[in-house]
Amino acid sequence: MSALRPLQGTPKPPAASTSLPTSSSDMGSSRREGKSEVCGECGKEKPKYTCPRCERRTCSLSCSKDHKV
Repeated sequence: MSALRPLQGTPKPPAASTSLPTSSSDMGSSRREGKSEVCGECGKEKPKYTCPRCERRTCSLSCSKDHKV
């Protein structure tokens, strides 16, 4: 088997003028866009849990149970 040879020259990085999204608002719609910063039930704490049915974000088991009712 022959040894691999290194590439000739170095690849150039993409030009700085490419229009890549710079913030989440520029990325279009996706499921993860707009992730809640506070609980969707009580509005007080940072959410830890996500409802598998509707993707509502909650901070505790208590809030999660309240959401299901």
